[in-house]
Amino acid sequence: MIRKAALVVSLALSLLCTAEAQASLELDGGPTDLAHSIQDVTLYFTAAVDALRSQVRVFGPDGEIPVGDVYQGPKVDELVAPIEMELQPGVYLVHFIAYSTDGHVLRGSSTLIVPEPAPLARHLVKLPSR
Repeated sequence: MIRKAALVVSLALSLLCTAEAQASLELDGGPTDLAHSIQDVTLYFTAAVDALRSQVRVFGPDGEIPVGDVYQGPKVDELVAPIEMELQPGVYLVHFIAYSTDGHVLRGSSTLIVPEPAPLARHLVKLPSR
């Protein structure tokens, strides 16, 4: 069974907060686990967001990537968008529209990079014996 791995999306933009209760996106939400296939895109915010009204779209080199229904993460300030296909190495664009629980709308986009797997060692180095 494939283990779920969440890829944290770091945004290359800053969102302005005009009201204290308004949610804004955290630029660094946590660690990235690339040892497993990417099955979710997780967005971390600084305040609670409404998952039922929020949207996440992902675009790759060949067009839009199928994304399932956005749902609340383990915390009320997290949105999770399940990716419905295996992402190949490359550059992807993540667009989101998120609604804070007080009604403010947050729109943004970010680049998501899925790296090539590390190449296997091509040459073995013989270590000197003692």
